[in-house]
Amino acid sequence: MARKTRRHGQELIGGAKLGEGHKGVVYDLQCMTGEESFCKILDTRKKDISGIILHGPSGRSTIGTTLVADFIKYIDRPGLIAKILKNKKTSTRKSMGRLVKRRIDDEVRTNIKIIKLFGLHGDKFLSIDPHLSFHGQAFVACTILYAGGNKTHVLFGQKCSELGSHGGVIVDKLLVDILKCIEYMGTIKIRHNDIKADNIMICDGAYKLIDWGNATFNNDLLPGLFCGPLAKYLMGSPVSRITGLIPKKLASKDPEMLKSELFTRHYIRSVLEFKALVKSGGAATYKGSHDLYGLGLTLIQLCVRYKLDCAKYDTLIGLLMGYSGFTASDALKLLLKN
Repeated sequence: MARKTRRHGQELIGGAKLGEGHKGVVYDLQCMTGEESFCKILDTRKKDISGIILHGPSGRSTIGTTLVADFIKYIDRPGLIAKILKNKKTSTRKSMGRLVKRRIDDEVRTNIKIIKLFGLHGDKFLSIDPHLSFHGQAFVACTILYAGGNKTHVLFGQKCSELGSHGGVIVDKLLVDILKCIEYMGTIKIRHNDIKADNIMICDGAYKLIDWGNATFNNDLLPGLFCGPLAKYLMGSPVSRITGLIPKKLASKDPEMLKSELFTRHYIRSVLEFKALVKSGGAATYKGSHDLYGLGLTLIQLCVRYKLDCAKYDTLIGLLMGYSGFTASDALKLLLKN
């Protein structure tokens, strides 16, 4: 029997569900054995669909009701996922002393902007570019319009595997792949802002970052779980609040990491270095990467989660979590040297 889920106050037939976060529910696009696929979710409600807006790098277009059935058949394919965004009108985060309202539409626009900026490098670094094209319109997301005014926003992406799902994590390759991504992000002025183990997956043999909902462009600051304390300081938070911020989040998110000697040692050093930087007045001119700070914490997270011997990465973790202007290029050179 197909499972039933309730969303937006409406009962839908669910199935092939891969995961759920605070932003949305992820489905496999192709039907799993004995389960309903995302395409069948659409099929059960296609009579209520008044149109579908396709969002792509070149713009957007609307397909009418006569093509809805064809569209559902088109996207019923292996190797892709559909993320149905939860219907929250706004969420707010404090950024640079002001409140930023992020709508569901912003999530779609952010992903499209990222794909456009990555350009030809998208295949190498992104899992959110599935190369879909319907009636000549390339798209990475769609908005399903229902009679009565309701909408459902859907992001499409490459189907990837979680870390550890196929055996051990190849730490060196993970670091190289993610560092190359961070290095390229620097050239196009993007920050991911939420680098952590749960946001790294294996896609076609490569480690890629997922969940770009906290990404920012140019010098905007919108920190995620592992963003450096300095970002919060530059946004006006007092030092006393900042230095306990990450441990407070980890207490609920990853308590084993919080208890580890590796985290305690590096985080205390990082806090002392941060306080010294603030006292010397150097914080205002800091040009380092908050994503590298997040990667340093992620490396500790991997060591604890998978019980790895990370003694050889001790120096690298310190540099990634430091405030000395260490770059992704420097980290790659250090890895290759060792």
